[in-house]
Amino acid sequence: MTDKLFYRIFTDAQSSNDREAFISNWEHSPELGDAEGSELPAERLTELGKIWDVAHVSFADIVAASGLKLVDFAARYAIPYRTAQNWIAGVSQCPPLYASASRPRRGNVLSQ
Repeated sequence: MTDKLFYRIFTDAQSSNDREAFISNWEHSPELGDAEGSELPAERLTELGKIWDVAHVSFADIVAASGLKLVDFAARYAIPYRTAQNWIAGVSQCPPLYASASRPRRGNVLSQ
């Protein structure tokens, strides 16, 4: 999958409040390059679900999953500590870049 296609899918996931509707809209999308009448790759639904999940994860959840204290997380990823505090408190929003950093790059079934 190209970065451009991933961006389209990811931004669509961000704007979709319904996980199942998002998956349904993309599972047979012509943009994924499936041949007419071809069988859906078994892992595609899982991958689309993961993309939706990542698009909806909070910064607090990302920090918690790391097992690091906020100050250590901020230092490790070169995020100003005050900015990280603001993201946790909801004063400002964490850019999707941090959540989408976990995007699978190889063996992605969406590109099959």
